[in-house]
Amino acid sequence: MEHYFCIRFYGSLEQVLGKEKCIKLEECSKIGMVLQQMLSEKRVPLGLDDLLVVSNGRNVGFDESTCNTSRIEVYRLMQGG
Repeated sequence: MEHYFCIRFYGSLEQVLGKEKCIKLEECSKIGMVLQQMLSEKRVPLGLDDLLVVSNGRNVGFDESTCNTSRIEVYRLMQGG
């Protein structure tokens, strides 16, 4: 099922990956797989554990399907206190 999936990046991620990316997907994929591929392509040295994903005001798991939501917001989590 072909569909568009948009990702809005915030903070330092926006500087590296751009403000928003909308991609055309041929089939449903796990959100985590899509994000990991984008990070790898841009050589961003972060893992999924470093990210917070939100859609419509709720946390979204990396195992959720891109077919369940068409737009997400991604924030970088900072370690420490």
